[in-house]
Amino acid sequence: MEKVYTLSISTPAARLLEKTRCKNEKSRQAFESIYFSAGFVYATNGRLAVKIADSEYSAAPPDGPYEIISTKKENKNFTTLIIGPAGLEYPNILNIFEPLKSEGQQLLLELGKKGTGLSAAMYKIYQASKMAVLYDYLLVFAAYGLNWNAWPQYISRKAAAPEAPPIKEPASLYIKSLDGSAEGIILPFNMN
Repeated sequence: MEKVYTLSISTPAARLLEKTRCKNEKSRQAFESIYFSAGFVYATNGRLAVKIADSEYSAAPPDGPYEIISTKKENKNFTTLIIGPAGLEYPNILNIFEPLKSEGQQLLLELGKKGTGLSAAMYKIYQASKMAVLYDYLLVFAAYGLNWNAWPQYISRKAAAPEAPPIKEPASLYIKSLDGSAEGIILPFNMN
C-alpha cells in the first residue's frame, strides 16, 4: 500500500490549487495531480500554472507528483488535504517557472471581488501588452488574493524582412502575489 500524507494548507491556497488543476479530462490526467518540489507545490491545467510557497502549508511530502484524495475545509483559514503518490508522470513544471522575469513593465492588478476589478485588470493587461487574458483565469487568482504584481512575458520571432528587428509577441503573463507566497502563469488566448 502506498503512503498517504495529510497536510494542512491555507484555504485560499487550497482553492487556488483546486481551481488550477485539470479535472475530468481523460487526455490530461497527469494535470489532475499536484507536484511538490524544493519548498513549493505546483499545479497546472495547461493554460494556467501556479507555484505556492511552503509558508502556505504544513510539512510537505517527498518531492514528486501527488493526487489529491480528499479535501476538508476546517475553517476559513485552513483546509486539510489527504494526498497520495500519483500514478502518472507529471509534466516538468519546474522548467516553466525558471525563465520568468519580474522585470520590464510591472502592472499592479487589483482584482477585487467579482465585477469591475477583474474587468479593469483585463483592460490594463491588454493596454500594456496587447495580451488578451480570460476573465475566468483572473478569477482563479482572485480567489487567493486580491492584489498581484504582473509582468508580461514576450517571445521574439524573426520579422518577414531580413533587415527588420525581431517582433516581440506576448507569450504569457507572470503574476506574483504581493507577499510573494504564490506565483502564477496565465497563457493568453488568441482573439483572431
